Amino acid sequence: MNASLAAKILLIDNPAMTLQDLQAAADSLALDPKAEDAFWAGAREQAPTLYPGW
Repeated sequence: MNASLAAKILLIDNPAMTLQDLQAAADSLALDPKAEDAFWAGAREQAPTLYPGW
């Protein structure tokens, strides 16, 4: 599973996740910088209104 897909699945399974929850998930995955970028891109794609400043 790639990092982008992981973020999308997390948000589908837990629609009430906060940015802090997502950060904790990203930290627990110990992603390299490229994978972390993909994780956040997937999170933004799945929940674009989660944080309007993105």
